[in-house]
Amino acid sequence: MSFHASKNRPLRGLGIVLGMLSWCASGLGAIAPSAMAAAVAKDPAAQTLTDAVPLSPASLLPPGFARQSASAQSDWLSRQASSGALQKASDAQLLGVMQALSPEALVDYLRNGIQPLKEYQFEMTRWERHDGQWPSRPDKMLVRYQDSPRRVYVRWLAGGKHAGQEVLYDETRSGGQVLGHFGGLLRFASISFPVDGVIAHSQSAHNVRELGLQFAVEMLEHDLASYHEEGLDGRPTQLAIVHEAEPFVAAPAALPESVASSAVSAVSANPAPAISAAASAPMSPPAAASDSAAPSASVAATTATTTTTTPVRLISMTWEVPPAYTGTGAHYAPRVELAIDLRHPWPHEVAAWDRTGRPLESVRFTQVDARQWDAGTFDRNNPDYHF
Repeated sequence: MSFHASKNRPLRGLGIVLGMLSWCASGLGAIAPSAMAAAVAKDPAAQTLTDAVPLSPASLLPPGFARQSASAQSDWLSRQASSGALQKASDAQLLGVMQALSPEALVDYLRNGIQPLKEYQFEMTRWERHDGQWPSRPDKMLVRYQDSPRRVYVRWLAGGKHAGQEVLYDETRSGGQVLGHFGGLLRFASISFPVDGVIAHSQSAHNVRELGLQFAVEMLEHDLASYHEEGLDGRPTQLAIVHEAEPFVAAPAALPESVASSAVSAVSANPAPAISAAASAPMSPPAAASDSAAPSASVAATTATTTTTTPVRLISMTWEVPPAYTGTGAHYAPRVELAIDLRHPWPHEVAAWDRTGRPLESVRFTQVDARQWDAGTFDRNNPDYHF
């Protein structure tokens, strides 16, 4: 999938990171597990595929849905989501919908869902492997974003790696420069640096312009084009319904490889639907990150440390480049997972792995809130900022 990855550019860690001084790069990292790597709660009322074989989406899908245009499918999905029908559907029905949905319709649905978000704020929990290193904890960031003209403000929050850092970017003023400062004792030393320069990439493979939700959709659209170049239709190789407890609990750094053992409801989309479901046992996160075990492309359970509410259902989609692939198409990563929240028409989490199963990145978007920014939002003299 194409987080706006250029044709010859290797996987980019999701999220920009300040990295103002090269000797600060020790705080770089890898990724925490994916959305599927978050706290998971089994909903006693949830219908698993074991209870609902074979899939029977006919009660939810209109006649001839699979033959409709991508635009028609996307419009139908948007109506069902906004009416609350998708949240009322069973797991089996949701998986049936996603199996019938064309990849182009999925892109259209997400693009249209994000389109009204011209100016918005969100929080990001980001893990990224950088310079081969995997972090002991993620970055937690508050992001204020404007798509056009591109303006971005980022603050690294307490409790996460690099807490206290800030960056500010305004393409109408900065001439391609980013203003930023480190946290801690260095928070008073603000400097300007190129948006794609060495300093900008000392903590991440991404730059500040690639930080918004729009980038995740561009990633998906890019990879879909690559699959088409290879003669594939770009449908996910794995679908899963994730029952995830809120509030979010940090996930372990390494997860079991088996999807079937952790997914509440899952279906392999290729070559023939294979249905499996099993309850997950809670798993305590390790004290430190480890590369010895690969994260699952679906759900894993963690020990909750906070009171949970009604589980939120996510639709998890995994794309995996065929092992024998030798083509020239550019892919964001050998394995990519995208999770969407049924309550919102935009990405909830994106994660990626290399061919050996090592996690490369995981980014979660929460608290997405449409805003109308005033003149001070992207001004270095804003009294709430520390430039």
